[in-house]
Amino acid sequence: MPRKPEPPPTPKELKHYKKVLEEKIGKIGMTNHSPTLKAKLLSIDVDRCWLEVTEAGEDGAEKYNSAVGQEFYLPLRMTFNINFES
Repeated sequence: MPRKPEPPPTPKELKHYKKVLEEKIGKIGMTNHSPTLKAKLLSIDVDRCWLEVTEAGEDGAEKYNSAVGQEFYLPLRMTFNINFES
């Protein structure tokens, strides 16, 4: 039996996600949605965040460093779960 999709975030959750993520703009985090497994948070829209692919370094997928500079977006809920560097 297929799993039910998660309900959309409530306005209160969205406000909380944005507040926390605003402090992380410009920081690099690890995410499987980036070809190099690292991305920098660029900006926050109404319900999604824009990220930029950054260099993998020695501990990542260096063969995908040609993708550095590409921008992509993720929903706020997914971006909130990224561990950004301090």
